[in-house]
Amino acid sequence: MRVCHENDPTRPVTQALFRPNVTQDYDNGLADMLDVIGTNYRDAELLQAWKDKRGRKIVGTEQGHERSTWFECRDHPQHAGQFLWTGIDYLGESRDWPVTTYNSGLLDRTGWIQPRGWERRSWWSDEPMVKLFRRVGATEATPPDPGYEVIEWKRRQVLFPDWNPETEGPQRVEVYAEADEVELFLNGRSLGTKKVKDDIALNWEVSFEKGALKAVARIAGKEVASDQLTTAGEPARLVARGDRVSLGRDFESVGHVEVEVTDAEGHVVPTAKNEIHFDVSGLGKLIAVDNGSIVSHESFVADHRRAFQGRCLGMVRATGEGEIMVQVSAEGLASAEVTLSSP
Repeated sequence: MRVCHENDPTRPVTQALFRPNVTQDYDNGLADMLDVIGTNYRDAELLQAWKDKRGRKIVGTEQGHERSTWFECRDHPQHAGQFLWTGIDYLGESRDWPVTTYNSGLLDRTGWIQPRGWERRSWWSDEPMVKLFRRVGATEATPPDPGYEVIEWKRRQVLFPDWNPETEGPQRVEVYAEADEVELFLNGRSLGTKKVKDDIALNWEVSFEKGALKAVARIAGKEVASDQLTTAGEPARLVARGDRVSLGRDFESVGHVEVEVTDAEGHVVPTAKNEIHFDVSGLGKLIAVDNGSIVSHESFVADHRRAFQGRCLGMVRATGEGEIMVQVSAEGLASAEVTLSSP
């Protein structure tokens, strides 16, 4: 504490206490040396430590994604907040080969928001939102292309952001929302309205038919957000988007080019596995590729990557002042191009 404050007197000091009730950290003086008491996972014990001495300041320094853990933070204003394990998927710490990635992030490695990330947004956000998923039980179908939420699959259910089920028949639909209520539509027909209560996901059972599944969120009867899943056809073309127009020339200035495999109507094809090639010309270079799959063993330092869930990502760095052209192509598909610049 003394060393920390001497080097940075502007900020409070915390520590991630691990099993503090076992080591008696709440009672032996260690916890009270800290400006803010941090504890990993044991929120009920942390809240009890605050009740035992109400002047304490507390925060969750490493937390899981369980709804019960969220409630302990949400419902107790003395609980300053949560540091989740983890925010973004990362390579390593996997015991289930061929899985290469610790897959509990709100975001995958490419920065794409995973279902649990949308669920968390519905809990935290003050802005109206709604997000729609198809939920599958492991007893109902064989595992899809390896890597899609493998950890969730082992929990015997998985969420898909698409309306392309492997088998027809009744489908479980799950919706996360920050709103008063959500109405679900299938090809324009209402499947009913449900109230949003206590941050709990809404669920419907829907008989599959091709077309559009749409969730409409309302507050005080007024539509505030919507989300739609549309049955995709065969892969037809690539769509590419850059996350920025202008790139700096320092090492940390990296542009991300997200590529989607779509059908002729522009719907992402969730089963597409096309090998996508990146060709960078002008004053820039391709430095890495990824697709977020936790079982892919492809090289990150290459000029190509297979699509996963119909998507992949290229990362570009500027080498000088001027334009950078990124062309993406795949056999049998219409190509696409993105232009960046480095002023």
